[in-house]
This record gives sequence, C-alpha cells and structure tokens, in this order.
Amino acid sequence: MSEVPAGSGEWWVLVERVGEPGDISEAHRAGERTAAEEMAWAVAREYKPRVLRRVRRRLVFRRPEGGYVVRVDGVTGDDYFRVLLVEMMGEFDGKGSEVTGA
Repeated sequence: MSEVPAGSGEWWVLVERVGEPGDISEAHRAGERTAAEEMAWAVAREYKPRVLRRVRRRLVFRRPEGGYVVRVDGVTGDDYFRVLLVEMMGEFDGKGSEVTGA
C-alpha cells in the first residue's frame, strides 16, 4: 500500500443531501482553500433544495472539520443538506493508476 500523498491544493465545495449519503447534488471547483470556504458559506446561505418550492428560513450549523449542515424550512416541510469542503487528492483511472496530463 502506498503512502497518502500531499493534497493538490485544489479545493471543491460539494452539496450532499442528508438522508441520501453519497447523493451529491452539486460540485463546484473553488481553487484555493480560502475561496472554497467563502463559496461554502454562500452555498450554505443560498442553496435551495429541489424538494422545497419556497424557503421560509434556514438554520446553518458549522462542522468542526469544515463545511456546514443546513436545515431549510419550507412551507410544506423541511429538508437538510451538508456543504462539504474537500481537497482533490488525485485523478485515477479505473484500475487505480494515476492519470497524468490531459
């Protein structure tokens, strides 16, 4: 087993629906960590889950490891989603070999 490499420095912001692990609704390339943090905060405040027609309010909770959990209250119910900050570690083909170049 190989050693875990240093990250690429390329940060992304992902939106994951709570209750549906692995269901990534959106993915945004953000660049550096600072830009990803700013983007994640904007997404936490503004993202509208597709299951709600009208958003009445939202509660935003910061996760200690970075990112947010958000509860959005709508007219007919509520929904939750996570905003994740993730760093690209590498790109690999179907056999696990690193992809280099385009």
